Amino acid sequence: MLEQQIQPEWGPELAKEYTVETVQVEIVVDAKGVPFSLSTTSSLPDNVVQALAQWRFRPGKKDGKGEAFAMTYSVAIRHAWTAASVRAMRRRWFPPTRELDEAIRRGYALDASDLPALLQTLEAYPQNASARATLLSYSSTKQQDSQPEGAAKTRTALLSWLIQNQPSAPVLGSALGAITSTPSSSDAVTREQLRTLWLAQLAKNPSYSVTLGYATNYLRLDDPSSAEAALLPMTGQVASAAIWLGDLYGLSALGITAVDPKTGLPSVAGNNLPADSFAQKARSTLTRATDQNVVFSGLAVITTGGRSLTKSGHLPAAYPSLCEDVLRHAKEFYSGLTSTCDTSADDPVTRELIERVRVGGNVQAATRIKSATPAYPIVLPILTCPLVPSNLVTETETSLTQNPKIVPVETGKIRREGTSAKV
Repeated sequence: MLEQQIQPEWGPELAKEYTVETVQVEIVVDAKGVPFSLSTTSSLPDNVVQALAQWRFRPGKKDGKGEAFAMTYSVAIRHAWTAASVRAMRRRWFPPTRELDEAIRRGYALDASDLPALLQTLEAYPQNASARATLLSYSSTKQQDSQPEGAAKTRTALLSWLIQNQPSAPVLGSALGAITSTPSSSDAVTREQLRTLWLAQLAKNPSYSVTLGYATNYLRLDDPSSAEAALLPMTGQVASAAIWLGDLYGLSALGITAVDPKTGLPSVAGNNLPADSFAQKARSTLTRATDQNVVFSGLAVITTGGRSLTKSGHLPAAYPSLCEDVLRHAKEFYSGLTSTCDTSADDPVTRELIERVRVGGNVQAATRIKSATPAYPIVLPILTCPLVPSNLVTETETSLTQNPKIVPVETGKIRREGTSAKV
């Protein structure tokens, strides 16, 4: 149990306005209740490490003697606001590999005469992800324009197969994995089918970030209540969950029913803001939420959505007041925010999505091909502690059952080793 908790000292530039990054930190505590080492997948500022080094715990006991143990906490790290940090607080997707990018682009240019060969390829090699991405791209764009009924059947078949067999396929996180055409009564059966498949995947592993992101990419337009139910419990565990939640609230507040299959920008909405209970809740949340990720993500949807809906002729009548209310609340976090509700203003993010320019040109993302779990010589007890009532940390789990042998060292000194720090 945590008995002494020291808050880090922040400079004047981070005293009032700052963005918060939540980092998972594993603290190994010796038999006397003194932190021995800190380990995290991200970097920790020195002031945070110094503060954590001064924490003191009541250790567990075995046979009447103190026992070393490990705990994992969510630690809030402050950063100065920048234009980049504001842009990062939104749901975004770009092809992670050149191969997928090219496969999607082939679908935009595909001709009906090319379909037999593509279908034959899929029949022979059903695991061919590139062929599926190309066909999904074609059915969501050119086929949707010329044969909407056939396009709906093709999309449903492709998405159903992917959700069941390749739920981590990156294309499911794109606009092609969402609703890209105006919903109709004839879509009810197919939408229910896709909804059921995604909910089943979420039930298997609700905290897996890839499934959570891809599932809510679809559910945010089809079943926002289920998307919210999946995201809310994960906001303290999955890094992007709060951003996805804000995106959901922004879409629901505006009444978005479809996104553009190429850019992912909102493309269809009603003449007026929706009056259903979830839409009202979304609007209220975005003007009152204390989680800046939720607020800024929702604002991003509303501002970029306002511009795209203006171009498509679907901007709801009460848009200006909604946008100004959310913008006003966002400026309570960051007074220097330059976002605007002017739907005629140029937006670099919108331009980037339309042009689909990737930073660094044709760069293929690195992927992990092998990982190993280290073997530790001793087993430590699993301890359960209550949540820590603090604006710095909340305890999320006690997952470590094995750890290197604890060796007493002089406290107050820190030695960094990669992403770890020894106290």
